[in-house]
Amino acid sequence: MKLSELVKTGAIISPWPTVIGNFIQSGKTIPLSSYCERKCGNAPECHSKAVEGENLCPYGMSYFRFIVAEEPVTIFGLRSSLNKDTGNKILKDALKGRTATFEEVRSWADSLVKLLEVISIDFVRRQSEMLEPLHDPMRLVRQVLKLSQSIAMASTRTRHIDDALACANPDMKSLVKAADFLNESFDMLTIYFNPEAATFPRKYSFSLYGMLKKIVSVFSIEDEPEAAPRSPSIYLNGSSYRKVSLRENFKLVPFALITNAIKYSIEGDIKVNISENLSSTEVAVESVGPYIEPDEVPLIFNKKYRGQWARKHSTGSGVGLFLADVVARANGFKICVNSTLIGRFQGVIPLASNRFWFEVPSR
Repeated sequence: MKLSELVKTGAIISPWPTVIGNFIQSGKTIPLSSYCERKCGNAPECHSKAVEGENLCPYGMSYFRFIVAEEPVTIFGLRSSLNKDTGNKILKDALKGRTATFEEVRSWADSLVKLLEVISIDFVRRQSEMLEPLHDPMRLVRQVLKLSQSIAMASTRTRHIDDALACANPDMKSLVKAADFLNESFDMLTIYFNPEAATFPRKYSFSLYGMLKKIVSVFSIEDEPEAAPRSPSIYLNGSSYRKVSLRENFKLVPFALITNAIKYSIEGDIKVNISENLSSTEVAVESVGPYIEPDEVPLIFNKKYRGQWARKHSTGSGVGLFLADVVARANGFKICVNSTLIGRFQGVIPLASNRFWFEVPSR
């Protein structure tokens, strides 16, 4: 939980006037200063300053600024060691009874850090407890996936699952697809409850092209006609003979990006492109869907965030891209996004060519 969200619940009470995020709280011991309100209104100028520590505002009042859990916290409208005797009677009156030291304010800010740490530790503990009952189902799902693939290869007399899926009957293809999707969903669920789990698997060397080919082949297996509207076709373009060294959970990144493209694709096919650069391999997922506004691009990987046009297109939880970003960072790379308007609309939704891509070191 973010500090700015926690303070709005009333669980945190500051002894002094405080701004956390965009929330202003009057102090329990020292209330908001009418002098500050007259000078700055509902937007304390000191909160927008980048200087941390003990400072003096342009109007002569002291303020203290700290960064707590990556959020700015400003305690303002006080008298401190920086306030000298002044001949300004209005300021002198405004400072009466508003003394605070850097040490006591720093101590209070440190207590916020400890509070958030306790909440985080308890949250992780509860997440682990929630995942414990899923241990056996997750193991069984992996067994079902392994068995379904073995049966598919045996029934088609092939040695590789890709060849088996090309020859298998529709029921067998659907079984492998369902088992594969369920397995990936459990892996994503584990990371959702405990993002630190994304850093656990060891790295190993594998063919990125081979992995993408397998993922695309599974997505390309069509569901029963009565189950859902037909999904867009997915094509893998390009090739690569290089090996990459990444964690086993890396596969969740292209899995999540393709799933996202399928969900929001409005027209045309989905392209998964792979290409080799000087010392890296690039993978891109391209589709036509709702436009992503420029100010939304930095936010779409936040948990539960969805762009305005994506919300109008369909319901969703805003989890897929969040999980893809968590796994990408655990593997040491960044997912990039580009959304280019194409001049067409679906109702009120502006359509765009959306491209999600990343680069990984290869050899």
